[in-house]
Amino acid sequence: MGQFQHDLLGDKARPWATFDPRLIELQKEYCTQLWTHVNPYTGLAYKDDPAFVLTEIANENDLFQDSPMKKREYQVIPHYITKFRHMFRDWLTEHGIEFDWENCDLFTTELPMIQFKMDVTEKYYNELYDHLRAIGVKIPIAGT
Repeated sequence: MGQFQHDLLGDKARPWATFDPRLIELQKEYCTQLWTHVNPYTGLAYKDDPAFVLTEIANENDLFQDSPMKKREYQVIPHYITKFRHMFRDWLTEHGIEFDWENCDLFTTELPMIQFKMDVTEKYYNELYDHLRAIGVKIPIAGT
């Protein structure tokens, strides 16, 4: 088992791919390979092909899971749970908020967790959006 437990992710990394730097870098690498790929039949990179009219950053991958079924889809991987809790702790400190970050339910709907998840999500979408624009993707980009 790897130090960061990437080997436990399987074929999806929900929701860890929204905040883990290595997983975000891999997404950027994938986006670059996909959107700069040149179609051998048209001679156009996908980013320049008018056949593409919209893209999304991630399909059904977010930190806001509102049903038990969605919660079960998440792999419970200690490395990512610990990392998320520490990020939450740091965010609480930065914002001067007292909250039991060590023992709280990560799916709580209490305001500090909701605000934290909103900040993490906004940062994630902005980072991927900026990357797509930097490699020349011009079409509308949705979050999820």
